[in-house]
Amino acid sequence: MDVFDAYEDDLEVIEIVEMGIPRQMYTRADHFYGLPELQFFQRFRLTKPTVLHLLTLIEERLEFPTDR
Repeated sequence: MDVFDAYEDDLEVIEIVEMGIPRQMYTRADHFYGLPELQFFQRFRLTKPTVLHLLTLIEERLEFPTDR
């Protein structure tokens, strides 16, 4: 390890101290559009039209703390 590598490592540590540890953002799987009807039913025990209907009934009560 030369001096330049050690300097870069120090800069990374300083950045983490100043800015905090970078957050990991994960992409959620979209099972509604990603799964065929049969696999969706096997996984959730509901058909896609039933899920859409249920969502219309409860959507006003859903709250999310952030817009992520």
